[in-house]
Amino acid sequence: MPSPFKFLDAYTREDRAIFFGRDREIEEMYQKVFESKILLIYGISGTGKTSLINCGLANKFEDADWLPVNVRRGVNIVESLWKELWKIAITPLLASGGDITPLPTSPLKGGGDKKTRSVKNTWQE
Repeated sequence: MPSPFKFLDAYTREDRAIFFGRDREIEEMYQKVFESKILLIYGISGTGKTSLINCGLANKFEDADWLPVNVRRGVNIVESLWKELWKIAITPLLASGGDITPLPTSPLKGGGDKKTRSVKNTWQE
């Protein structure tokens, strides 16, 4: 029998049979998904957040109902979130004026073109 421990590798949906011990946390997260439009899982590195989401929570949903947006904080959390949303967007993301917004280099930094400033203002409202 192979070891169920993946050490530093995160568990995925396919690891369901060997992922155990987090049932209470998975159920709490599952209930929270229906209470809010966003669910933020935040914690120190190595605590199993990715496994909890990608194996535990993901297996509570059908594929068609599951679209996780994984954001690594980086230097600027808003910029990191924007980049991840841009990657998964089915239609172009729109600025507050309705213009199609290019991927900004940094929505929180001053300057930039009008479209970038619109994105900055949208995020700060």
